Amino acid sequence: ISMEVTEDGSGNTESAKKIFGDKFDDYRNMTADTDKREKVRGRIIADYVKANNLDITAYQDYGWDPVELPK
Repeated sequence: ISMEVTEDGSGNTESAKKIFGDKFDDYRNMTADTDKREKVRGRIIADYVKANNLDITAYQDYGWDPVELPK
């Protein structure tokens, strides 16, 4: 299992273009809207939880409060 991560700082745009290719504009639109991004993230996690019949009701990033999954 692996994941490509965009660079921080001045290398962000170039690394994102390399990773996302023709989906770069979609990436930029998603990262520009924090509320939209978090709603999509919650929905993806909720779908995964449901598909795998997991007993999970929230997710939590390190150092942040738990976020309830959407129904």
